Amino acid sequence: MKNDNRIREEWTSELYFTDSGIIIKALLCFAVFIAIFFAIGIVLVVYDYYRCQRVPIYQTVMTDFDVVQQEEENDDFRPKRRRDIRKITDAFDIKTLQCFIFQTHNLRPFYRIYMVGELPENTDFSEYRLEKHPLKNAKSLFHTLKLCEANPLESEDYLESKDYFMVCVYIYRNRIILSTGSANQTFLMNDADKQAYLEQFIATRKK
Repeated sequence: MKNDNRIREEWTSELYFTDSGIIIKALLCFAVFIAIFFAIGIVLVVYDYYRCQRVPIYQTVMTDFDVVQQEEENDDFRPKRRRDIRKITDAFDIKTLQCFIFQTHNLRPFYRIYMVGELPENTDFSEYRLEKHPLKNAKSLFHTLKLCEANPLESEDYLESKDYFMVCVYIYRNRIILSTGSANQTFLMNDADKQAYLEQFIATRKK
């Protein structure tokens, strides 16, 4: 009888430790799964940020164009020195613009457009208010210039004009960059939608 009790106790003990081992292994597997899932989430967030900052969702070339002047809700808001953006391409004799659309937020339909043109040699900017900024702090602008084969260096600076309303005007070497954008009602899923969004800001000149 004693032997039977001792065998039963040993069997119960072994069963307990076996069950405990299974639970511990299950918890470890669950913890590893959570860690892998968390790591994948971080990688996806970093990748989406990288893509938004560096990879345009759409690009095209516009010739014979008009830059669309955005309407202001309140004329009193505009300083008197604000210029008509439509005149800048004529002033610098810009015939062609390379256009890029970036999605600035991977979960929201926010977009920014960069329109890049080449400037004539010895272009005079003396009448413009230009501020100098480091190119390394403007990732989308930096990668836009790379796409235009301008061979930018992060150690260089670019110039920004404050003379325009709703459009940022940047100067880098012999490039002028017009930048604008806004939120859209929906995500731009196909090329037709992206082209239509672009044409809110730059459109083919009407004959």
